[in-house]
Amino acid sequence: MDGIYTLTEGEYRFSALNVVAKKFDLKPGSKIKWSGDPLTGRLDIQGIYRLKTSISEIVNMSKAPDPNVRLPVECIINIRGIVEKPEFVFDLNFPDLQNNLTGAAASELNAIVSNFRREPEMMNQQMLFLLISGSFVPITNTNNNLSNSVGSQTVSDLLSKQAAGLLGKAVPNIDLSVNLLNASDPTRSRTVLLSASKKFLDNRLEVQTSYAMDQTQTNFSANYSLKKNGNTKIKIFNKSGFDALYNRNVITSGTGLYYRKEFNSFPELFKKQTNSASE
Repeated sequence: MDGIYTLTEGEYRFSALNVVAKKFDLKPGSKIKWSGDPLTGRLDIQGIYRLKTSISEIVNMSKAPDPNVRLPVECIINIRGIVEKPEFVFDLNFPDLQNNLTGAAASELNAIVSNFRREPEMMNQQMLFLLISGSFVPITNTNNNLSNSVGSQTVSDLLSKQAAGLLGKAVPNIDLSVNLLNASDPTRSRTVLLSASKKFLDNRLEVQTSYAMDQTQTNFSANYSLKKNGNTKIKIFNKSGFDALYNRNVITSGTGLYYRKEFNSFPELFKKQTNSASE
């Protein structure tokens, strides 16, 4: 198969964390070039998702004429690589910026976007947050890093609320949380951790899973209550995480038995249970 297929229009449906889907308009002139195997066709495709939002989370707007101005933003996804194994690179563009922002604020915005481009993980996090919440992740003014402590907690809370609301509409009875946390790998910056849990079998079986966007954490566990009162459970788990000692991801799996009993005194702890045995 040989030749160049040029796109004149189209849409690319991008799913963020399998939580929210956005339609990117494909840029006219995007191409797929074949020179043999159809699966090795070279991709040169660009998609754009447009919105308006405030930049006060990433730029000091205290001296701007309108600190709350909402600017047009283009969320760009560049699709490269081959058909069989596409590669995705995100970017940001502020069209007609000169007519919407001037002076120090405009220079600071350009510098921050350039920093995002040098730090792909930071760009990915900003893109994800824009698609889910319609706003930027707050950053510090001193080093353009994602905010620490209280600021990061606010980001995590907002992400959790947005994602949980969106997913809850599609799949009820799922508990979802999205957290922004320090990456376990010290060579990386922050990462986004998606966690979800759901109960089955009259709430006696609970399945939990979590996944880090930087692929340093992937966890799964299932707990089953052997008794209706929930004091005896069996658990299976599989988790992976970055181990600084070995400088690589380590996978841990296992099973366990859990028993819980509340008591007010030690004699009560060892007292025979006459009622629980019938449960």
